Amino acid sequence: MATNRICSVENCPNRAIARGYCGKHWSRWSKYGDPLKTIKVTIPCKGLVCSIPGCGKPARSKGWCPMHYCRWRLYGDPLTTIKPVYPNTICSVDSCQGPVNSRGLCRKHYIRWSRYGDPTKQFRSKIPIESFWLKVNKDGPIHPVCGQCWAWTGHVKEEGYGRFRINKVLVFAHRFSWEIHRGEIPDDLCICHHCDNPGCVNPAHLFLGTRIDNNEDARKKGRRVRGEKHPKAILTEAIVKEIRQRYKKRDKKNGGHALAKEFGIRQKYIYAIALGHYWKHVI
Repeated sequence: MATNRICSVENCPNRAIARGYCGKHWSRWSKYGDPLKTIKVTIPCKGLVCSIPGCGKPARSKGWCPMHYCRWRLYGDPLTTIKPVYPNTICSVDSCQGPVNSRGLCRKHYIRWSRYGDPTKQFRSKIPIESFWLKVNKDGPIHPVCGQCWAWTGHVKEEGYGRFRINKVLVFAHRFSWEIHRGEIPDDLCICHHCDNPGCVNPAHLFLGTRIDNNEDARKKGRRVRGEKHPKAILTEAIVKEIRQRYKKRDKKNGGHALAKEFGIRQKYIYAIALGHYWKHVI
């Protein structure tokens, strides 16, 4: 290993690292076979000015400037500014003159086909009612009591309720369905489902109710899980009963601070459980 040698190239004071060359000359030798050869430089054309009339830019390739050369590479003509539509490359959808992007479809219809399976299906509209009906499927699941549901095919929340935008504002689909079929909704009332299907927008399956009515309806139908059955529950009913029995205000062993530390919850929850504000269903 040549650790103390100098590069063999004349007038180069750098230390040699391989084959008697420094890093720079060895890289040139490995790339071009000559340690004295510099990096490849683009040599301008013979005509220093672009051959296109009226273009005074310097020529780089085939007698053209970079702009006209790129046009020639893309469209076959250095004077073309817009990509021409060649024969047999028009979108196959009727009344669409757009150029083909893929599968015989233009970009707009190809995106519709890839998303919805139908290039002619329109899923958006600037008119709210049209936008609503574009996302409704009247052949939804059949409820044994209420009958046919109208399934919402648009955006759905985690709870299953459909939503869409009207003037950049998110609106619940079932509430909008009630408004266009039954009228305005009072401020203090909710829209509940007889069919227990949050994604249903059939007005025959909807009814007005207060928040208490809505929560009670959800509880009866088993959609509201509480107590130790909740997936995020930390305590059990037995522990809640024990906290209520043992709790003594300002007691070192059974006070709020001691019980919170023992059961791994915050002190304010101990007070709420002891006073009956939380876990009201446990007696």
